Amino acid sequence: MNNQRYPDSAIAPARHAFAIVAGVQVTVQCKGIYVGTGGDLVVKLKDTPAGNVTLKNVASGQMLDIDPDTVDVTSTAADIVGLA
Repeated sequence: MNNQRYPDSAIAPARHAFAIVAGVQVTVQCKGIYVGTGGDLVVKLKDTPAGNVTLKNVASGQMLDIDPDTVDVTSTAADIVGLA
């Protein structure tokens, strides 16, 4: 089996994981996020100037292919991990 690493690209597997804290700007470009504890996820996406978007009733353990600028403190979803 070839153990050569994938070149980094938008479709390559994530190489870095980090906790996303509500109310704190995410400074890393994410390939996606993992929601550990489900609920409503209120996010501002990096290329959406209109403000926050509410993703209702996100399930625990769900992966979302989004690149958030911030996760709002009003989110009821928790244990959020960014993947880059």
